[in-house]
Amino acid sequence: MPSLSCVSFACFLQVFVACAAAQVDVTIAASKSVYVAGEPVFITVKITNTNKSPLTIVVPTPDSCLSAISVVVEGLRRSDLPPCSDPNTAACSYNGPPARLVEVKPQTSYDMRRLVNLLYEFDQSRQYQAHVMFSLLYTDQPVLEHPSSFEHPDYRHSNYEKDITFTVVDGDANALKAAFAPVVADLDSGSFERRWYAQLVLLDLAPPFAEDRIIAWADRDDLGQEAMAALRKLGTKRAIQKLEAKAFEKADGNDQREGVRQAALTEIKYINDPSLLPKLFEITAEERWQTIRWAAASAAARIGHADAVPVIARMLSSADPNTAFAGAEALGDTSSRDAVAVLISAIPSALEDNKLPAIIEALTRLTHQTIPGDPDARVAIYRKWSAWWSVHHGDADIYAPDDCGTIAKLP
Repeated sequence: MPSLSCVSFACFLQVFVACAAAQVDVTIAASKSVYVAGEPVFITVKITNTNKSPLTIVVPTPDSCLSAISVVVEGLRRSDLPPCSDPNTAACSYNGPPARLVEVKPQTSYDMRRLVNLLYEFDQSRQYQAHVMFSLLYTDQPVLEHPSSFEHPDYRHSNYEKDITFTVVDGDANALKAAFAPVVADLDSGSFERRWYAQLVLLDLAPPFAEDRIIAWADRDDLGQEAMAALRKLGTKRAIQKLEAKAFEKADGNDQREGVRQAALTEIKYINDPSLLPKLFEITAEERWQTIRWAAASAAARIGHADAVPVIARMLSSADPNTAFAGAEALGDTSSRDAVAVLISAIPSALEDNKLPAIIEALTRLTHQTIPGDPDARVAIYRKWSAWWSVHHGDADIYAPDDCGTIAKLP
């Protein structure tokens, strides 16, 4: 079992702000002073209605990308985004419960929470600085029974900010299990939202004591895809065996199961087990969903590197444009010098609209050199890449798919 840490907030910091127009008090604080690393670490925003009449607030789902609570931890990369992505331009994708309207009666409060672990991993024993921003959308009008949208002319915004300091120290497994007790209890709640949220927390944080439950969830149609990442995070022998079993199941035409297989194959690439290559190569040649074959090829590329290039090159040369596209993208994940020559040689035959841009994008990831992928300039593009490679094939730096850096214009 990996060593555990403890997240200790330096103090129970709060920010108290009065919103005069709506007569609202807003308090931002850590939900408690000490956390065991791996347990849910929450920021809580308490909204108190100090008015004499009810207040209506808009409450987005707590930990969706649409949350009203934003947390930025100084010096940490967000773990929910690809390594080289810009967090300011990341697309928002969310499929959980929708936002809702909540009525806060006079002299009562409503709490919103943000699970910080969904955004950052606190895996080092040190002090952290977090900047919390909160956006309140509210109105003095009562909750509508069937609102068509939240774009109501009387809804108003108020913004609040607070800096919070916390520290990571060592903890133990018993404390972790005890800290999760409220989450586990919510799995039996009569509220769909509480059950859904408890499942989300356990799947995303994948605590070791939840191994049996997560393995069981992997067989459920409604949780199977989300459970694949949790199995990989668990990293135990049983969890990895279950992940591999899902990844290499035979196709049976069931769309939901194919979605689970794709999710499993996406996680397989992080295991880095070369013994999986023959099975991955087999899937790339099967008549499966394009996304299934793409996920298998990408996993093979990251695990096998140059050994995977000949197999994935067969996908690139396929007459099916979707398969060729997937092959080009996967070659960009190989971190292999051999893949550069294969991609360049495929440029003249890249007649489909999506194939040439995929080739250029893969070459860019491998070499950090780029050129516009205009299909009408295909011959000129081929000549430029060929000329550059003939000079630099022996000394050009070759990059892994998660290597960030400056992209230069191909000379």
